[in-house]
Amino acid sequence: MRRYPWEHPIGVIFSGVLFGNYDQSWSESRSRNEERDPGGSALVARSSRQQAWDYLYLANVTGALGIGKVRDATGVHRARLLEWRLQKDGVLAHPLSPGARARLARLYYLEPAYGYPHDQPAKYFWRELASLLEEEGALGYQGLDAYAIFHALEPYAYGSSTADVARPQGYFVGLAVSADHRQFILRADSDQRTTQFFDDTLSDVAWAFGSRTETNDDLVMVGGRAEYHAALGFRTQWDARGSALFDVKDARRGMSVFSSLHFACFLEERWSAEAFADQSRGITPGADRPMVGPSITGAVWATTSRIARASASRCFTRISPRTSRRWADA
Repeated sequence: MRRYPWEHPIGVIFSGVLFGNYDQSWSESRSRNEERDPGGSALVARSSRQQAWDYLYLANVTGALGIGKVRDATGVHRARLLEWRLQKDGVLAHPLSPGARARLARLYYLEPAYGYPHDQPAKYFWRELASLLEEEGALGYQGLDAYAIFHALEPYAYGSSTADVARPQGYFVGLAVSADHRQFILRADSDQRTTQFFDDTLSDVAWAFGSRTETNDDLVMVGGRAEYHAALGFRTQWDARGSALFDVKDARRGMSVFSSLHFACFLEERWSAEAFADQSRGITPGADRPMVGPSITGAVWATTSRIARASASRCFTRISPRTSRRWADA
């Protein structure tokens, strides 16, 4: 969530994640064995029951304060794409004016809200869009026919997606803080019973065992984050992001460094090219083998169905030097 509460380009970014998982498993077995011979008889009956409960709770809060503004320019891009397709289909008599393009972009930004007052929002949206083109005087003699509408609704290939991809624009640089809490509880109960009859003598043995293990980890990291988004026309998109966060108590216990560069180019209806590179390095406490180390990936491919891809990666792990655990048995 982004907010720009002041007139100056100063923004606040806030996000939070809550996750909980509960898992229970149980098993039960029974057996009975009876033996008879001239010297006597024996009957042995055994039963066992096991139950296990796993509880996992995760919470994360991330915030940043800095300068710069990043806005969503997806509506502008969709307006340009629609104009390009309508011109290609011969629907438009002339290019749209800057004012009509701005109204068309606002219409796309309002498109999700059409579903609140209307049961079938698509027809109302396209009625408004056709009215806008008629007022502009941009429709040709054939008008907005079914072919043009269905063509406009077709998904387009843009990078690794064939859906409407978000087109952010702008930059942001600021201080960041992240707080994490993780709790893992493992509880197990086991009951076993053995009953034996030797002739008329009863022997009964029963025992039960229970255990409870709890692991708690808290991590607060501070650092900085930056991002930059730019478009060269409606066909290309550049995105660059980076962040570096370190544990406030000991950087060897918690660290997260990430950077990425992404380029996508819309070539034609069903053709696009994309290239990206990512780098990450981190230390996560609280696990038996925390992930530590860099990883680099890259890919280049084209068209709706990928025809070419190249990638490379490198990563390693090591045990975190310091972890926080609390164990309890019951």
